[in-house]
Amino acid sequence: MLNLVKYDDLSPQARKAALQSATAGQKYLTRKAIRIQKAESKRNIHVAINDRYRNCRLLNSIELDRKMETAPTNYVELLIMENLCLFSPEGDHFLFSEHKYVSQL
Repeated sequence: MLNLVKYDDLSPQARKAALQSATAGQKYLTRKAIRIQKAESKRNIHVAINDRYRNCRLLNSIELDRKMETAPTNYVELLIMENLCLFSPEGDHFLFSEHKYVSQL
């Protein structure tokens, strides 16, 4: 069983690692979404054309990546806590969509 903890329960050193890990995890998920959308567009162009929210979703993900890189630490911490992100005791972010830690990607 995984030993996952909330951001609030991490040590100060693990919190620094958690901020970097959460940012890296978000970047990974955004790049994966872009690759998937690109493949779907090539496979069936009509689906891409008729999905009216496709570009908006991708742009929102890219904008979130930029915000997480440039925003103050307090903002990123609030994002992490609002999204109920879970980490290993060392601060490695666990991505439930991938069933892996960010360091394992």
